[in-house]
Amino acid sequence: METISRKDFELLCKHLKGEPFEVDYKTAERLVGLGYLELTNIPTSDPAALGFKYKVIVSENGIVACDHYGVDRKDLSQANFRSWLAIWLSFAALAISLLDFCINAADLL
Repeated sequence: METISRKDFELLCKHLKGEPFEVDYKTAERLVGLGYLELTNIPTSDPAALGFKYKVIVSENGIVACDHYGVDRKDLSQANFRSWLAIWLSFAALAISLLDFCINAADLL
């Protein structure tokens, strides 16, 4: 399964309800080719401006790709949060250790 970009993810998720929608020719051609969108028989409001004669709907493969992208982003976001949390906890531990060392060093003199 081909991965999708953030722009594609937003487009697919916005139209997951299954209602037909219009999309520009370049995006539609690419996503139809990947199997994430399906053509419908409904004519567009202005075929000349879009360069595409029919509206599209999100296919089952598009729904799956959208779900995978969402899960991957969530995992990445959680990993990013955990790494920053570990960095800040390490920094806090270092600061406390240095403070403790300074207090104890004053007592030694």
